[in-house]
This record gives sequence, structure tokens and C-alpha cells, in this order.
Amino acid sequence: MAKLSSKGSGAGLAAAVAGLLAFMVFYGLFSFGLVGAVLIGLLVAVIVWIVLWLGWGEGRPEEGRSTATRAAPADPVEEMNTGTTTGAEFIEDAPEADETRPQSPPQGRPR
Repeated sequence: MAKLSSKGSGAGLAAAVAGLLAFMVFYGLFSFGLVGAVLIGLLVAVIVWIVLWLGWGEGRPEEGRSTATRAAPADPVEEMNTGTTTGAEFIEDAPEADETRPQSPPQGRPR
């Protein structure tokens, strides 16, 4: 997958949107003053940027790093032959159905 943005710019764009939304909510909905709403919007944007910057792109290898340390995809045949038993191996060893079924009592009155 192509790299769409760097760590800083992607987190900065998301933080700017969150800060703008916070400004609009506090200025319009809660009737804060302009200066107060701008300060709250900036504070929200900074907090969102820091949180996103810390976790942006985690779990993906960085460009320039070797990907040789990642595990190769598993072979489906190897996954099937793990040595676990599914119960199908013991069907041949199972006793016949007549041996395992309990005998029903005779019908009618005993003599």
C-alpha cells in the first residue's frame, strides 16, 4: 500500500479538524466568547495531535527498515498437519453401534 502521508502531517490534519470542530461547538453551541472558543479549539487540537503522533502508523514497518524479520506467510498444508487429532482417526477403532447401545428391556409383562 502506498504511503499516503507522513506521521506529522497526517496527525496534524486530523488534529486541525478536531480543533475546528471543538471551536465550532464551544463558540456556537455553548456560547463561549471568541477568545475562549479559540483557546479551547487550540488546546483540543494540540492534545489530539500529540495522541495521534504517538500512535500514528504503529505496527507497520518504516521505510528503509528491512522486512526480513517479519514472519513469512504460513503454508496452509503445514497448518493442517499440526499433529492435533480431530477425532476422525478414531472412527476405525470405535466399537460397533450394537455394542455401545444399551439393550432395551423386553416389551410386555414379564412371565
